[in-house]
Amino acid sequence: MPDSPRRIASEQLVIGLGLVVLGVLLLLDQLGVAGVGEVLGELWPLALVAIGAIGVAQTRGRSVGPYIPLVLGVGFLLANLEVIPSDWLRYAWPLVPIIIGLWMLVNARGHVHGEDTQRVNITAMLGGQERRVTSQAFAGGELTAVMGGVDLDLSQARPVEGGATLRVFTLMGGADIVVPASWRVELRGFPLMGGFSDDRRNPPPPHDGRDLVIVGTVIMGGFEVTAAKETGVAPGAA
Repeated sequence: MPDSPRRIASEQLVIGLGLVVLGVLLLLDQLGVAGVGEVLGELWPLALVAIGAIGVAQTRGRSVGPYIPLVLGVGFLLANLEVIPSDWLRYAWPLVPIIIGLWMLVNARGHVHGEDTQRVNITAMLGGQERRVTSQAFAGGELTAVMGGVDLDLSQARPVEGGATLRVFTLMGGADIVVPASWRVELRGFPLMGGFSDDRRNPPPPHDGRDLVIVGTVIMGGFEVTAAKETGVAPGAA
């Protein structure tokens, strides 16, 4: 089911407060207020922690991507506070290719034709994933693209009653989501040095209901919604 307006408003409130606090600290630093520069120098990793935490919350912990900035932020913060050695990254970075390799082995499914599933959980790291869903009761799922890309084809799918919710996290990656031209799609999310868009021609407004809600956390990347090719039939029309 789509996220409630109250939940979305709460997330926007947290993000907004964080940006206000960051802006105030930067302003005080420029004004030469004593000690602010040192605070920023030590606590800047909290930005990575916040980005990761937002991603984990929006994907409900089902995607590995948001944990990357979260773990990096915690590591840098602990190093700045002298809780762990400052050269911790030298010992930690070899774990990155190991984790990525294991993840790629587990998710090495390639292109899937006509998958009849109600939910998807797709992760692309340093590569690409293509998936076509034909479910007539599509409920949503999670997409993660970390230095990679995801192509999700929903042109032959139908949403569940009340609409589907798809959560997207991109970190230096992207996603292309193909939907029927008749679908009412609502985009929500948090773009940071990136963006997302509905690139269909004259997409129907979601005011009278939604077939699909996409909640995205986009960091130096993005995703786009495109229309299925016209075939004379409105595939997936609810």
